[in-house]
Amino acid sequence: MQPYFFPYIGYFQLIHAVDKFVIYDLVSYRKASWINRNRLIERSSKKITYIQVPVSKLPNGTLIEKIEILEASDWRKYLLRFIYFNYKKAPFFEEVYTEVELMLAYGSSSLHEFNSMTIKHLANWLDIKTEISSENQAYYQMEKDLSAKHCDSPESIMSERIFQMCTMQSTTHYINPIGGMDLYDTQHFQRNNIDLSFVKTGDITYPQFTEEFVPHLSILDMLFHNGREETKRHIINYTLL
Repeated sequence: MQPYFFPYIGYFQLIHAVDKFVIYDLVSYRKASWINRNRLIERSSKKITYIQVPVSKLPNGTLIEKIEILEASDWRKYLLRFIYFNYKKAPFFEEVYTEVELMLAYGSSSLHEFNSMTIKHLANWLDIKTEISSENQAYYQMEKDLSAKHCDSPESIMSERIFQMCTMQSTTHYINPIGGMDLYDTQHFQRNNIDLSFVKTGDITYPQFTEEFVPHLSILDMLFHNGREETKRHIINYTLL
């Protein structure tokens, strides 16, 4: 999976569902993606607002590993201030805000490294025991070979990448978010001796700042409203299809 910025609950359910989770940065960065932004609800307006990490401007197709954080904007201070004033009346503010302060203090200028550190921090804090890997040097040659072999077929590269990574990790079962059901051919995986499953999130609602529940927000929203222990129970609320 790509290194998302404070991702939603489904990302952590996927981590929980697997034995090893690879945070992968040898794919193209997409502008306006979840890699450097996410959604929260602004308490005063009760509208969805985006939080984000400012990043350097690079050509389309630049690999995620090359994306650098722009620190000149002092974005960490502004984001922390927004979170403080937005969630200070949330029921689990004190418990969660301390963890947010720790994560925003991570000093890496690499977007991949920063996101990976926050994902690992939260997974550990939420008692997820999965091995999480964010070092991808072992896949450099694989990516070169894939590009040479499937230069005109991004879809083939996507599936072949998974097959090759599973082989390198000696695994025979690949688990993906449910949004990938239309992207992957189960029979194609079976022909390559790999089982394919998808994580389906169960029904999850909780009190927010709005009257109508807004799903798929950043994990931060769930944490501030539910706290660590209840969020841990939500994380196991999924099925494998």
